Amino acid sequence: MERALAQTDDLMMEGRWNEARRHCAAILNRWPDQPDTLLRLCRIAGRTDGPAAALDRIRRTVAAQPGLMEAYAHLGAALKTLERAGEAAAGYARAVAIDPAGSAEILYNLGNLLRTTGRPEEATARYRQAIALRPDFPEAWFNQGVALRSLERTEDAVTAYRAATVLRPDYPRARINLANALMTLKRHAEAIPHYEAALALGMDEAAHYGALASALETLGRMRDAEAALRRGLLRWPEATNLHGLLGKILFSQGRMIEAEACHLKLAVLPSCDPNIFVSLCGIETARGDPGKAREWCDRALEANPDFEVATRNRLLTLAYESHDPAMVFAEHRRHGDRFARPHHAAAKPHGNLPDPDRRLRIGYLSSDFRNHAVARNLLPVLAAHDHRAVEVFCYACSETSDSITASFQHHADHWRPVGGDDDDAIADRIRADGIDILVSLAGRFDGNRPLVCARRPAPIQISFHDVATSGMEAMDYLVADPALCPRDSAERFTERILRLPSFYVTTPLRHAPAPMPPPMAVTGQPTFGSFNNPAKVTGEVLDLWARLLDRLPAARLILKYLDRYENPELRDCTLSRLTAAGIDTRRVQLMASVDRVVSHLALYDRIDIALDPFPFCGSTTTFEALWMGVPVVTLPRGTMVSRWSAAMLKTLGMADLIAGDEEAYVAIAARLASDLPRLSAMRSGLRARVRASPLCDGPLKARQMERLYRAVWRRWCAGPPPVTEVM
Repeated sequence: MERALAQTDDLMMEGRWNEARRHCAAILNRWPDQPDTLLRLCRIAGRTDGPAAALDRIRRTVAAQPGLMEAYAHLGAALKTLERAGEAAAGYARAVAIDPAGSAEILYNLGNLLRTTGRPEEATARYRQAIALRPDFPEAWFNQGVALRSLERTEDAVTAYRAATVLRPDYPRARINLANALMTLKRHAEAIPHYEAALALGMDEAAHYGALASALETLGRMRDAEAALRRGLLRWPEATNLHGLLGKILFSQGRMIEAEACHLKLAVLPSCDPNIFVSLCGIETARGDPGKAREWCDRALEANPDFEVATRNRLLTLAYESHDPAMVFAEHRRHGDRFARPHHAAAKPHGNLPDPDRRLRIGYLSSDFRNHAVARNLLPVLAAHDHRAVEVFCYACSETSDSITASFQHHADHWRPVGGDDDDAIADRIRADGIDILVSLAGRFDGNRPLVCARRPAPIQISFHDVATSGMEAMDYLVADPALCPRDSAERFTERILRLPSFYVTTPLRHAPAPMPPPMAVTGQPTFGSFNNPAKVTGEVLDLWARLLDRLPAARLILKYLDRYENPELRDCTLSRLTAAGIDTRRVQLMASVDRVVSHLALYDRIDIALDPFPFCGSTTTFEALWMGVPVVTLPRGTMVSRWSAAMLKTLGMADLIAGDEEAYVAIAARLASDLPRLSAMRSGLRARVRASPLCDGPLKARQMERLYRAVWRRWCAGPPPVTEVM
């Protein structure tokens, strides 16, 4: 019999199934119901017969040999093929009951059945049993990881996937799943080698190159991310996601022409993702051409009229140009009506206790709790809050974190990471926390989520550190000061304006180098400079600066922003504009390097007077210049976004540096350039003046904000929320 069975096995290995079946029949004629032969007939039936016929053969085997574990295993597999999951699970369970110690493979198959039929919790138990019997079972570890991921037990899934890769280092699916799980846990550095290993093992799908590049990008390894994408594009040249991500990474490095080329390849496709048009909008904005930027936003809205991000970017482009305030307000109202108003009807009444004197729950909503200008302006307030008066909640809409993030986490009473949640989920979380006053920070910028406020999750909602109206009726108030929002301004807001005595506050730059004497004391000629984002340095701004240089033929101009002026296109555009205005470009220095903060601040030793762009003026840049003893000449227009520098200068008692028009701007700068004693006095005394001012007084600003919060809260407690005022 053993020889006959061996011959049968040889036929089966060669795929000669019918001959193998005849051998089995001959064996059974001599040894009826011989179990090994019956099992072979089950295998043959599974390979050659239809599902129903195979099941019949297996059932006959079970009837003949009811104690045969393998027969029930075949029964479970056949029933699974017929999608009779309950019966299949029972068959597998019966096999396990017959021989628990030898059933690792059957438990694994049962786990697969349970997992694929929506019972992952039970599946994990069966995989666990299989692994207990066979710890060196990489497939069981892998599928355990899959089941755990579906249960959102990501840490446990990582353990399972890692075990599979240790047992089988050349297991590409386990490598990919492990890398993806690590990315979910924000363990990007750990994910990278597993993506690389999977790619080396042949899992070279376009999505995997994109995932690797995303991990590298998150870690700031832009050049490595670029290399990964270019490798992927050699293999998948038509992969739109790789072109789009490459464009994003090139843009982050200021390589505008290359970034634009990546996006333009996709922009001509009939099914182009509207996000590509928004990326092209960002490129044109960075070039200082807001008009072209708006055209790309319009393209995005043509493709998808419901694309709120495109509308918000379009509104942002308005900040870079001077416009009729009525038109700007109408655009913002249109955005609010289109995207915020539809959520008003679903807003629920608030159950907040209307006690005017109780401790208030303040929620700060932002994507910028990190090394960002908004964070540096808010942190002094948050650090100085009186926690007897306010209970602070931070709703972090970004998954990026750094040492400044850690400071926010330390000073907040409650930290809520909501970056992966949609607007409804964030609003529900805020409402569940019982927030009394929700503060939306810099809503129109970056990854912020102003439409959370459209859900009205808190009874009072305040816009803070934004540069214009939100256009939303659900936003009750906007914080400013008398310089940012003068009462006689033509600019209009859906919010009611809350004016602090002064607005700007930040942490003193403690590690900044001591100011040096103005360079004009050595050279005898003035040097002007601007370290602002080139997006703000539009053609109109360059034309005015050219007028100043023309008035002072010996003066020089230095421009710098990170390494952006290393880009040939930006350099050519800037110098061409100045040349067209009659300026010898040998008088212009375009600096290009990414410096540490201390090195960056030391560059102010090279300029005598800082020139503020308009209408989108400086903020952090203005403060840095003043801290280094460098006066800033500014030209506020008719909008809040143009008045940040003016607000700082008024706080410092330096309103004579605020120009009323272009001619005054040139005159003020020229007058300063001829007053070396004043420039020298500023170099030696301005830092102490700034340090002693409200610009660096976090506790003062915290008390002011707390009084403001208390005032609007008492107003709410006294009756219904105020009717929205249009100002």
